[in-house]
Amino acid sequence: MCKVFLFLALCFAFLITGCKTTYDVTYQDQGTKVKMRGIAKPVYDSKTDTYTIISPTGKKIIKDSGLVREIKPHQDESEISSGSFKK
Repeated sequence: MCKVFLFLALCFAFLITGCKTTYDVTYQDQGTKVKMRGIAKPVYDSKTDTYTIISPTGKKIIKDSGLVREIKPHQDESEISSGSFKK
């Protein structure tokens, strides 16, 4: 019984820590290029053709889809060096 509980606890811990993906978003704001790193995935609203972005401080930002230049999964700078992984 103890082994089953331990196994379930480890699976739960893995799910909590292993499934969180953050994103880097680049968009235009009044002619200025803005890049937000390590945020939750922006939500697209097809009715209004906008993205809702939650800033790291929790502020909700709504941008036209035409102003959003790039949405990609976040990669830590320490993992990337000139396009290759560091050892």
